[in-house]
Amino acid sequence: MKNNERKEEILDAAIEVVSEQTIGGTHLRMIADRANVVQSSIHYYFRDKDALMKKLQQRIPTYFKEHRRKMRAQYNPELLEDQIELFIRQKLDIMQNMPDYDFIETDLWLQTKRNPELKEQMKISYSEWREEIRTSLIDHFAPELPEEKKQTLTYIIVALLQGAVPQYHLEEFDLDAYAKYCKSIIRSSLKDQLPE
Repeated sequence: MKNNERKEEILDAAIEVVSEQTIGGTHLRMIADRANVVQSSIHYYFRDKDALMKKLQQRIPTYFKEHRRKMRAQYNPELLEDQIELFIRQKLDIMQNMPDYDFIETDLWLQTKRNPELKEQMKISYSEWREEIRTSLIDHFAPELPEEKKQTLTYIIVALLQGAVPQYHLEEFDLDAYAKYCKSIIRSSLKDQLPE
């Protein structure tokens, strides 16, 4: 087996274990057992648990971006409704079909309090998400919006999408109704800047 394949298998196992046990409850031996490797194999690829968690943190937003990229083919880049729908549906799809990723992302966020390096990685991930929203939605459909409002709106859109995560996983609710209301909020925020 190639080194890269083994590394990916270890990361896959880490996702499973962390989603079941949380980061604090996860030990490298558990990941090794799940990946069917000896613990020293994990140390070959990752210096320690923090290094493995950092790589896991990099993998999750990369997966989210790739998921959005694949979904883009279904949506017209010149239609505001389609672009709003793309960002909303992508997040809701992950919430419904890949909840482990949401749990791990939340757990990683909590770890940023004690791990400044992880905090920087999380900041980059969220910054890239906001930039993608800004480019695809705000700059494209509301270029005349003042700079401060553009920046603030990216934070609001991420909050609408990410804020649903803990609530949905605690008590499932109607995501279609949520998506519809999010679309109306985003649309009305841009409405004044849209051409007649």
